[in-house]
Amino acid sequence: MPSPGAQRPAHFLPTHSDSDAARAARVAENESIFRGANEKLEKRFREFEAEGLTPFLCECGDAACTQVIRLSLDEYDAVRAHGAHFAIIPGHQILEAERVVERNDRYDVVQKVDAGRRVAEARDPR
Repeated sequence: MPSPGAQRPAHFLPTHSDSDAARAARVAENESIFRGANEKLEKRFREFEAEGLTPFLCECGDAACTQVIRLSLDEYDAVRAHGAHFAIIPGHQILEAERVVERNDRYDVVQKVDAGRRVAEARDPR
């Protein structure tokens, strides 16, 4: 198992018989599930007046990913300001479904594109 924060190369979606749009939508659904869990974490962190870097789940499209990223609550809010943005471990982007719009040493922010963007924005709890 990779260490927390370990990078892996960006990957492509596996080839299936369904369309690229359907695959991108499926990835966005996975990412939206992680985002929903992070929304609950953020609420708890605010209730406890957490300071500094707090743990959040990587919001990549890999349903099996269990890696943790650390963001301040302000950083988390900045990601959440855009319904199509997700915070991920660097290198976890899925090239056909999203593009990196911000990089730093702890996490990347990706923006969903096309069909995935529509799904992400529709599932945005904010």
